[in-house]
Amino acid sequence: MITTLCIDSDKQAKKDGKQLKDINLTEDEWNAISELISILEPFANATELLGGSQYVTVSFMYPAINVIIKDVKPSNSNSNEVEVVDFTEPNTAFDDDVKIANNQLIHHKIVNFKSQKCFI
Repeated sequence: MITTLCIDSDKQAKKDGKQLKDINLTEDEWNAISELISILEPFANATELLGGSQYVTVSFMYPAINVIIKDVKPSNSNSNEVEVVDFTEPNTAFDDDVKIANNQLIHHKIVNFKSQKCFI
């Protein structure tokens, strides 16, 4: 990725590439960033869509939430790596048992959507 930015014809991209090269992130850190980008992208898209101030966005809210739920929900192929986390209990929502195992991200499934009336 850094190499691509460093040889890009855009001056800003070259500058960004040099700054990133100076930071000297490891390959594992770049891989983690790539995974985070794919995880956070649906949230960024929904935020951008719902953040419009020149039009009514309420009609976009439920479809945007459904897209996020669909994108965050783990597929059947990695269901053995899913850790169920109940974010409805303030005492346990941020416990240390939500962790990364074997240096691989565990896909988290948010439970109890139906108990939170806004997701129906």
